[in-house]
Amino acid sequence: MKSFADVPKEKDTRIIKQKEVIINGISALNQHWSWDGILADSLIFHSDDVAHLIDDESLRSFINEYTDIKIMGSATFKRNSGGYCFVNFNFKAS
Repeated sequence: MKSFADVPKEKDTRIIKQKEVIINGISALNQHWSWDGILADSLIFHSDDVAHLIDDESLRSFINEYTDIKIMGSATFKRNSGGYCFVNFNFKAS
């Protein structure tokens, strides 16, 4: 499994829990976090591992197909941020 030791995070973000997972052969970091009164989840991939999923809908479909996570509502996608691809979802006010 590739390392996620250098995953960037916003200064005021508090990681509540995280674990490394394999999704259809691709390493990912699954995080639950809080920031500025918001609770949310993220799946973080190495950018090169998901480069073949060329748009956000392809990446969303991949996650929905190969995990128990079903991203149905709002989600944000941030690609190639320091070599990582972030998929943020399950936003809730805390």
